[in-house]
Amino acid sequence: MKKRISRDTVILIAPSLILVAVFLVYPMFSSIGMSFFSDSNEFAGLKNYIDVFQDSRIINLRGFIDGPPFGALIHNLIWIVIHLPMTIFLGLIFALLFRNIPGGGIIQSIIFMGMVVPMVIGGVIVRFMFSKNAGMISHFMGFLGIDLLNTTWIAHPGTALIALILISVWLWTGYCMIVYLAALTTIPVSYYEAARIDGANKWQQFKNITFPMLMSATGVIIVMTILWELKLFDLVYASTGGGPGGATNVMALEMYLTSFKFLEYGKGTAIATILTLITAVPIAFSVRKGLD
Repeated sequence: MKKRISRDTVILIAPSLILVAVFLVYPMFSSIGMSFFSDSNEFAGLKNYIDVFQDSRIINLRGFIDGPPFGALIHNLIWIVIHLPMTIFLGLIFALLFRNIPGGGIIQSIIFMGMVVPMVIGGVIVRFMFSKNAGMISHFMGFLGIDLLNTTWIAHPGTALIALILISVWLWTGYCMIVYLAALTTIPVSYYEAARIDGANKWQQFKNITFPMLMSATGVIIVMTILWELKLFDLVYASTGGGPGGATNVMALEMYLTSFKFLEYGKGTAIATILTLITAVPIAFSVRKGLD
């Protein structure tokens, strides 16, 4: 019986394993192998990786002195530093505010709409919302008297990246909210009843019950959000193409441009390998926490 079950299991999962091997595992190892060769198919060792880290399009520390761009890798890190806490905070606030109020489900649906909007459409939205002539954000800044921001944000290196990050906050906040809503339903009501009997106010209930019980959900959100931020491509490509002057360039877009625009395949696959190794860090952390 055990042998039959094992055989049936292999037969059932074989098609999936074949697809994963052909379309994921083989291309990944092929890409890693290609990263050690030059475009003329000669073994180059670590030269492509050295070129990547010496390329100002990847890391441009002088940008902190002369102004943006800072390089694709640093742009990804800036994206994480700004986008991650904002989406976690807004997702938690919306989940708590609209959970038990009349019409809360409708409001949550509106917030979640950002998750179903294709990233390419999100890129088009950026071009309109932050336009000086037709953009709501630019007009609002002008109404407040902030003339410096009453402009086309994506046309200026100093504001283009911020514009994309703000739009990405809207696109991703719905995911954080849904995860927190699901986690809130797992907290026993008896905990709050006991806290109220002991005289705990709303803030004390949140600090001592809600927040600690949401730590697992927060860990999932952090890992998934970082992975999403590291592989960003279509939003940037559709809105700015990495411009102006590389001010919104990110690693995934730089990998595409290096490989298919500049035809530097060795360097492009080196960028892909570096990006894969970076994304493996949160994945390994998530798997380890899951095993614990």
